[in-house]
Formats: sequence, C-alpha cells, structure tokens
Amino acid sequence: MQQANIVLNMVVTMFSQHCETPFTVEPVDVVDALGNTTATPDLGCRTLPVGMEYVNRCTGAWLAATLRTGCSVSDTTRQTGLALTADKASQLLHRMQLSATPDAAGTAMLVSVPPTRPDVLNVADVMEDVAIAYGFNNITSAVPATITTGRAQPLNTLSDLLRVEVALAGFTEVLTWVLCSAADNFDNLGLPDDGTTAAVVANPASIDVQAVRVSLLPGVLRTLGHNKDAPLPIRLFELGDVVLLDPTRDVGARNVRRLLALTCNTKAGFEVVHGLLDRLMEVLNVPAHEQNGYHSAAAQPVHAGPWLPGRVADVTLRGKLVGRMGVVHPDVLARFDVVHPCSALELDIEPFL
Repeated sequence: MQQANIVLNMVVTMFSQHCETPFTVEPVDVVDALGNTTATPDLGCRTLPVGMEYVNRCTGAWLAATLRTGCSVSDTTRQTGLALTADKASQLLHRMQLSATPDAAGTAMLVSVPPTRPDVLNVADVMEDVAIAYGFNNITSAVPATITTGRAQPLNTLSDLLRVEVALAGFTEVLTWVLCSAADNFDNLGLPDDGTTAAVVANPASIDVQAVRVSLLPGVLRTLGHNKDAPLPIRLFELGDVVLLDPTRDVGARNVRRLLALTCNTKAGFEVVHGLLDRLMEVLNVPAHEQNGYHSAAAQPVHAGPWLPGRVADVTLRGKLVGRMGVVHPDVLARFDVVHPCSALELDIEPFL
C-alpha cells in the first residue's frame, strides 16, 4: 500500500501542472476491505527535526573521499565535520526541493518533506542532501589522527574455521531462512511460546515468515523433510544467527551465533553428534577440566522440547549452559515429515571466543 501511494502521489503531482487550474487535484474517498474510508491522494508534507551537530559531524572529509573514489574510507582521510549553521543548511536544502526552518538557537532545523521526495526517509537522507548541495568537491581531505587496519570480526573468523572442521567431519552445510512460521519456532518443536523469546513480524506476507527463528533446528529439519529420499546417512549442519528478545538492548533483541549439526540414519546416531562435540572441544582447545563439565552434564537426562526424554544432555562450559545435544523426538520428526531417526547438536559459538 505504501508503494502504491508513493506512485500515486508522484503521478498526481506531475500531471497537476497540466490541469485547468494548475497544481489543483480532486481527492477521492477510498473504502478498504475493513470499511475504513481514506481520502487519496494524501499530498501532505512530512516534517523531520534535524540537529546541526549530526549534519556537521556526518558531512566530513570521509564522505567526500568515499564518493570520489567509490570505495570505503582510505587511510589518508578522516572525518572532519563541517561548521554549517542552521540558516546556511536551510538555504542549501532549498536547492534540493526541501523546505527547512531553523530554530531560534540555530542548532537545529525543522525540515518539511514534500510528497515529491519519497526518497527522504530519515535525517540521514537530509544530511546527504546538505552535502550534495554544499558540493562534495568543496569538502577537503585531511590526514587521519590514527591509522587502523581492517580485519574480520573474531566471531566470523571462528565461524569460518568451525565450518571447515564440521565439513571435514562429513557434514554438509545448509543455509536456511532466518524467518520462519510461529509453529516452527515453538509448537512443532514441542516448546511453549511465552511471548518473550521470539521477535515477531508485525505484518507478515505469509505464515512462513511470521517470526525470526530462535533455533536452527526447525530450518534444518525442514530441509531434511524436503530431501528424505536422499541416500542414508544424511549429515547436515548450519552455522548462523538466531534472534532472541532482550529488553536490555537498545533494539529490544540480540543476535546469537549458533552451530547446529544433525545426523539422520536408520538408527538415531547419538554417538555421531557426541563424537562431533568431542572433536569441537578438541579443536577449540577447551581444557580437560572444563570439558568435565559437559561430560557430567551429558550423563544427566534433560526433559525439554524437541528432545527424546532420557536421550538428551546439556553442554556446559565453565559451568555455563552453551548448548544441548540429543535424539530428536519422533513426534517432532513427524511434524517436519522426517521418516528416519535423527540426533542433533546445537551449540552457542560466542562463549568459545
């Protein structure tokens, strides 16, 4: 609907100059399926408060260098913000078809976004328009105060190394969707939905993309269900992120990097995932006294969710729960259309950094 309104506004505003009375349009009432009446087109202007501290800080030398070279920031440039006043920035925005009114203190301005500028979504777009009107070539480069060297994040480096190690153990990597149905997240795994675990999509396009996954197991089981005719044994793994709600984070959720390995055969193959865990502990250089934690936990049955009671164990590291392994419950396999017994291991990766 939003895209349709944007197209409608653009067409109406362009053709309105050819009307008998220029720039005059006649609104039409549209009644939706719920009986709500809306007058279209809506040609009202949106307003955005923009602080000059943000504009001056972001429109620095690094922006000019990046746009000139078409690449990332180089070692010979650094961010040196401009010193534009609100009055000067308002004059520059008028060149970009944006009306801006500076405040009395001159530290901020109120930008009016017309319907002809649907590309302006937030203050970052206003900052970019200020830089374009000012002129990228007018922003000078400067020597950086410090020199840094880019490298991969340690978590990504560890993930790549683990992918190789699990593949060498005979497992095939799969990539599944981050979004899944609410049923796959909880009901199909035999887990209760307490409403405080999964991030839910507000307006999903279908039931298959209702929420963000909280476990890698549903995606791998769904993949296995679509390939149940493959020759046995089937060994699959995935290393990716799940998303868990977290009220302590500014966005209300956090990403957790996990590894899931699953084996499917005529027998459950619990010893296969247990052997893989031993191998991972070895290559991750987990000391023997810390490995004792997961061995003792492995001997204690845990009754939870998708696992077969008595054939599931917690995996701990320095007394902290970092994963779980076990035989997948037959009822769970039936919901994903898997016809052979399976065992799986799901492990948090970040505690091993």
